[in-house]
Amino acid sequence: MTFQIRRRVRITTSEAFAETNNASSGLGVFFTTNFAMRGPDIKEMMHVTAASGEQWKWVGYRSWRVAASFTISGSITFTLYGNCTVANSGRWGVRLVKRTNGGGDIETLICEGVATTDIPTTSGETVFTLTPDVPVTLAPEERLYLRVFVHRQSAGFDTSTYTFRMDSGAGNSVSRFVTVENVALINDMTTLFARRTSALMSGFRDLLTTMGSSATTFATVNTVSGGTEVPWTLTAGGAALQFITARFRNAWVFDTLAQIWIMEALARESATAANATLRLKMFKRPPVGAETLVWTYSNTIEFGTTLAGYGCGQAQGTINNVTQFVEDDRLVIRPYVIPAPALTMGGSRTCEFHYDGPAVDGGAIRFQILDLAPFKADSEPDREWLPSGMSLNGLGNGQ
Repeated sequence: MTFQIRRRVRITTSEAFAETNNASSGLGVFFTTNFAMRGPDIKEMMHVTAASGEQWKWVGYRSWRVAASFTISGSITFTLYGNCTVANSGRWGVRLVKRTNGGGDIETLICEGVATTDIPTTSGETVFTLTPDVPVTLAPEERLYLRVFVHRQSAGFDTSTYTFRMDSGAGNSVSRFVTVENVALINDMTTLFARRTSALMSGFRDLLTTMGSSATTFATVNTVSGGTEVPWTLTAGGAALQFITARFRNAWVFDTLAQIWIMEALARESATAANATLRLKMFKRPPVGAETLVWTYSNTIEFGTTLAGYGCGQAQGTINNVTQFVEDDRLVIRPYVIPAPALTMGGSRTCEFHYDGPAVDGGAIRFQILDLAPFKADSEPDREWLPSGMSLNGLGNGQ
């Protein structure tokens, strides 16, 4: 099976590897003179993205989750595309592992090694083959992780700049690796639809993976003169409009804007004097304890007086807190009305939020997020837990 090394996070089954912290497309240049040193003879690949504050992010690539158990035992051919500025100074190296998410993110080595030829000074492919020392079996929900290095070949290693390239910008990647074995992978994109039902938790509307089957419903909020952030309400002056998921089956983490794909709304204001637009916030809601604000997006276009779509696309918004979700946590999304940029919110007006429609672009409001864990069914029990500071010492077996 061919695994293409991609810079983008939205991937197809033939593009099964994606850099985890960068959502740009095009032929990606990831290396400059900034490197992390792993001893005197190895440079760990870093990308420098000043705009996102990720100046020292280790370049690592992950697969989608494995759908069914499979074993890697045969040869693996790596094709890495790039160049260096000092001839004969270094060679590409790789480390391929399987990762079991949750419970410490345990990694198991599949293979690691160094190319047999030097990195060229003119951009081109370096091809080499590695074979696992022992067969490694991946279970469902586990992933493959790949890390790329440069290994010293001469003193020029200390002054050379190395450039590693992947996306061709034409739906393919110039860097890749091929396993003898084939594997089925699970698409990491979860689409949640805002629904009018309220079956998951009292006071919340449901976030489900299925869209509605009838006409849209709408929620109305009163604007506030000079307001800066007004929670959207089910009815004017009524209870808050808020959406919640089912409980997560296992742990996952929200740690990069690249996990945001589509967060949308269908809305309008009653009059242009409202000067209003949309804000979306995402929270973690644990079974016990306070919620955590995870992500915020503030729209930059004022609502129109006719119904239209608003929201954000890939990798937009702000991460408020890198957040670890665990079993039985839930995801909450709340919409707000805020003043449009450079305007003051006008009072005594209303805004409408339409949702639960039967078709995409027909009121089926979507929130698409990468890497969410699967959801539990209502019939499944909560995990066992104890309040902080308590233990099971002396309890159990009727004693």
